[in-house]
Amino acid sequence: FFFNDTATTEIYTEQIVGSVRCVQETAAIIVGLALSIPCLFVTSTFFEQQVGIPISIYPSASGFAWSIILGLLIPLCSALYPIKEALNQTLYQQLDTTHSKTSAVHIQIELDSHKIPW
Repeated sequence: FFFNDTATTEIYTEQIVGSVRCVQETAAIIVGLALSIPCLFVTSTFFEQQVGIPISIYPSASGFAWSIILGLLIPLCSALYPIKEALNQTLYQQLDTTHSKTSAVHIQIELDSHKIPW
């Protein structure tokens, strides 16, 4: 994508990153569910040998549902803070790309009475 307007470029970039993030979350949920079967197999074998209680190697319906709910809920909750911060700014502040949004930090380290300016 090539745009003359920096704000438009940032908006499209955020949309692309959001789409990629959604695909990654979906893939992570699927891989997690697929890897749960071998893990449950190892756990089932261990418990059956140690305690004599057989455990199914397949996730239960509630386990399946909880994995999907948590797999979607945790990334959603982690996205709320940046959204809240963006809504607290004015449109001018959000679209202002010429001014830095970070502040400078001055660190001074003293070693044996020698000052090193950083």
